[in-house]
Amino acid sequence: MPSDHHASDLVTKPLEELLTLAHEDGHYLSSKKGNRTPEYLEAVNALRSENGGVLRSEQRSRIVEEEERAWSNAKAVLKRLGFAQWRRYNARRKQSIAMYTLKLGARATSR
Repeated sequence: MPSDHHASDLVTKPLEELLTLAHEDGHYLSSKKGNRTPEYLEAVNALRSENGGVLRSEQRSRIVEEEERAWSNAKAVLKRLGFAQWRRYNARRKQSIAMYTLKLGARATSR
């Protein structure tokens, strides 16, 4: 039997995996609702470009806004499913937004 070291996060960290999947679903919902603006898509393309991902301030902000939107969408889905561990959700959301803010040199737009 393989050790936990080789097991998926779904086995070893189910809550973290749930939050990650809910967040990713939040991105899907953002796209489905039409909230991914051309400016956001331009920012993502610039981030992935060959010029090393040099972004303007407003592009960094668009990316952080989409991350925040994905977390908000995730929260709505989790509420409908009866999720109850909101302290963990809030901590994960805060950590994720802080990471993007730090990496991109942007400012978070909410909380």
